[in-house]
Amino acid sequence: MSVMRGPDPEGWFHLGELMGYCGQQDVAIRLLKAAIQQNYCAYEALQTDPLLAKLRGTSEFSELQSEAKKCQHVFRAAISESTMKDAAPHIPILKEAKSEYAKLQ
Repeated sequence: MSVMRGPDPEGWFHLGELMGYCGQQDVAIRLLKAAIQQNYCAYEALQTDPLLAKLRGTSEFSELQSEAKKCQHVFRAAISESTMKDAAPHIPILKEAKSEYAKLQ
């Protein structure tokens, strides 16, 4: 079974780390990109993971960082939105927060 068909993109990310560390740049980039496309954003890990040091500075890696940042932004926005939708409307501070959140939209 191919790792790309596995159910968990976190596994793809970690295999991408190892491939990058071992100098397999093309394979590493493909695995990391697949993980990000499956919503394993890992933006901070891309910036700090020592196993990815050999990949940093390449144009492909810059593209990955950009995609991961977008992924993270979408995720955080979805969490904020769902949190605000689920907030109990009868609690005054939450009612105010929902009102302020609506203004930002």
